[in-house]
Amino acid sequence: MTELKADVVPLLRKIRRRDAMHGAGVDVASARLWLLEGIRIDDVITMLEVRRRFEFPSHVCTTRAREIATTARRMIARSKTA
Repeated sequence: MTELKADVVPLLRKIRRRDAMHGAGVDVASARLWLLEGIRIDDVITMLEVRRRFEFPSHVCTTRAREIATTARRMIARSKTA
């Protein structure tokens, strides 16, 4: 178990650093625009996964894309209620 944790920590640091440099912000903005255009959230997740597929392992890329798409959807919902 500790061996797995030792492998995950450097990967998480790398992802956070890359997101800070390249932009989870760019991905959130893209997801928000796609959702506003009426594209289904499943398709948005797929587009985000494809965009970053060479940067992260597939399971991390899927989780990250799902979180970003969900964040964009929440942003849209908040702007409609405000």
